[in-house]
Amino acid sequence: MIVRTAFLLFVLTCFPEMGLGQKSSPMNLERLVREAGVIFGGKVISVKTGEQYTSMRLYATEYTFLVTEQLYGVRGDTMRIRQYGGEADGRKFYPQGVPRFEEGEEIIVFMYPPSRVGMTSSVGKEQGKFMVQNSDSGTGPWVVNSIDNRGLFHRLKHPELLADQSWLEGPMMGRLPYDKFVETLRELVRTLKQ
Repeated sequence: MIVRTAFLLFVLTCFPEMGLGQKSSPMNLERLVREAGVIFGGKVISVKTGEQYTSMRLYATEYTFLVTEQLYGVRGDTMRIRQYGGEADGRKFYPQGVPRFEEGEEIIVFMYPPSRVGMTSSVGKEQGKFMVQNSDSGTGPWVVNSIDNRGLFHRLKHPELLADQSWLEGPMMGRLPYDKFVETLRELVRTLKQ
């Protein structure tokens, strides 16, 4: 019992953003930008999982990305992150709601600053991972997160920074054009991260 309590305290201290099953309303785009330590677009080129910090038996997965869009906190053309959750010795553990990345995926991602033990996760869990989807009609790529971009433009303090003002009209969800999304992120980073 003492070991479990110590482990739980360790996880809560090092990964406060996990919230242990708490449900929350969707974060808007400004909050995703404000809370992120790193924002970038790219392609997953490597996934390695296993046990880290053997005395505590934490599972971790290391992801390597080829960076195509350096939006905030990234230098260079590759980015390596370590995220809590993984597989080792026939066992696996992945925290609920924390997205995983698969080799070959194209994404735009908002990551929290690394914890004291060097691990991170996407801001707002699944809300901070945007899949890049190519269009069959030739209209260009799109971005969408696992909650269909719900709430991204709700109660913005700087709606004038959106590359497309029509995003404020209608249901405030659904896929968005990649180029306009990236343009909006650059403006928000310039305004909110300075």
